[in-house]
Amino acid sequence: MITDASSTKKPLVLLIAKGEGTCFKEGDFSTLESRAIFVKIPWRADKLEESASPVPTSKLLSPNPSAAYEVKGDKPCLLVCDWFGNEYFRVEGDVTVDALTKFLLKVNEEIKDNVEKLQKNYDKARASRDGGDRKNAIKGILKNFKMDVVGFDPQLKTIEMYNQIIEEGRTEAKEKHARNDLEGLKAMQKEFKDTELEPEIAEMLKNPVGADSSPTTQDKK
Repeated sequence: MITDASSTKKPLVLLIAKGEGTCFKEGDFSTLESRAIFVKIPWRADKLEESASPVPTSKLLSPNPSAAYEVKGDKPCLLVCDWFGNEYFRVEGDVTVDALTKFLLKVNEEIKDNVEKLQKNYDKARASRDGGDRKNAIKGILKNFKMDVVGFDPQLKTIEMYNQIIEEGRTEAKEKHARNDLEGLKAMQKEFKDTELEPEIAEMLKNPVGADSSPTTQDKK
């Protein structure tokens, strides 16, 4: 069913609820089945593990979508999403056919706005990277990641560029660590703020090359 949404590029209407809970109380919702893919997801209480990486991932395909979408579970929750599972509208409790119809009509406009913003941020980040300005490239990349949108081409290109920068930075940080360039590592730590490389560099700074962790003769006494 979810694959159908991705291939037909129809909006997804996700119902996340306990047991037989529903938001569909009034009207004939079957009239909307040609416009969207309807999916019911059981609400679960278990939490998701946090990731050090800022790269957005699919909430829809996560081990527990109800936790990924931050649905409390006290009421049935309806989410109107695009075919990748990016959320645009949310209703907790009852929803009418008319209200859901209006949401579905607005989804394509919301998608267009998101893709335009993603592309703009990507282009700026790409220009910074091509110009040798890694710090601003990372800033532009993180702007896209904070939009918390997945699937669309500009975001995929942003993730690809980010992974390249992280791997290059990781190699550079290891080289600096090997020659005990602590000032260089400190500068990189600032440059890679809010990425998974930041805590890795912090560990390198805690463990400089050549530091003797063994107890001294005085300590032994």
